[in-house]
Amino acid sequence: MNKFVKKYIFFAAFWVIAVLAAVLFLPNISQVTAEHGQTKIPANMQSQVAENIQKHWGHHISDTRQVVLVYNNGDKKIDTGKQANIDHTVSKLKNNADYYGIKGVTSANENAATKKQLISKDGTTELVQLNVSKKDSVETMNNKLKKGTKTSNLKSYVTGSDVLNDDMRQSMIDGIKQTEVIAAVFILIVLIIVFRSPIVPLISLLTVGVSFIVSLSVVMNMAKYMGFPLSNFTQVFMVVVLFGIGTDYNILLYDRFKDNLGQGMDKVEATVDARKRAGKTILYSGGSVLIGFFALGLAKFSIYQSGVAVAIGVVVLLLVLLSLNPFFMALLGKTMYWPAKNLSPKKRGSRI
Repeated sequence: MNKFVKKYIFFAAFWVIAVLAAVLFLPNISQVTAEHGQTKIPANMQSQVAENIQKHWGHHISDTRQVVLVYNNGDKKIDTGKQANIDHTVSKLKNNADYYGIKGVTSANENAATKKQLISKDGTTELVQLNVSKKDSVETMNNKLKKGTKTSNLKSYVTGSDVLNDDMRQSMIDGIKQTEVIAAVFILIVLIIVFRSPIVPLISLLTVGVSFIVSLSVVMNMAKYMGFPLSNFTQVFMVVVLFGIGTDYNILLYDRFKDNLGQGMDKVEATVDARKRAGKTILYSGGSVLIGFFALGLAKFSIYQSGVAVAIGVVVLLLVLLSLNPFFMALLGKTMYWPAKNLSPKKRGSRI
């Protein structure tokens, strides 16, 4: 068997094993993002200094989250009966404080001052302030409180800065799923138009998908076990960048391969030449992208630091494109461009 073919069969087997390992050892993305992906501001900023002071203030309420319960009666004033329902819910929360992690409760019925501050002027809305321990994740705490604070005949809501941030994180996860689908469909359409073949787009998506899965697993494990910088935006950045430049690089490689086949080269010779010529351009371009994203690691703001994850993804992408693509090219040859029969090279002013 040709040495070239043997070498790339080995690479193909390696990436199959790498994908299986990546999926097997991929931690819970939602949990890792929730624990390590919150936006971090430099410790010397005033807001962070104040937060550090807050962690140690007060008797028995240090290191807690501030949560607000909102009770609303629509356009009608909360009457005596519904107020009794709210008071009953608050008493239930106090009696089960250990379960909910509640260290402090401030309700409207405590005194005249709290009544004035926590009940709206029109009497339709009432707030209850909680100090909740950080023993549970924000998501777990939120789910517990949503169930435990439901009150008869009133709309109830749980809010607060940590709850809002967690909702934004969940919204990001849902958005990423939509982005992945939209990106895949768009890339398929573009590649089918460019190459007029259903096979090339599938191979392109497969190779870029392999790089995304492997690099995502690496980044998430590094974030979980090594404190690697992560943010709520890391995954969507990786999706957009890897599928964007990955498709662009694949078009460059496949176009050169197609021209070589049209000139009469056999599939192995065409693959070697395409990898050599287009691969050099891909490495130069990928190198500049790498430098840009690795430089973000020097930033002090955590969202920018998390851009290094994209650099890791680009490293994996370049390795996959220049080792897994040649396997399919040497294996399929002209079949990659089915049903096209005319593979004659395009007229160009210059060659890659």
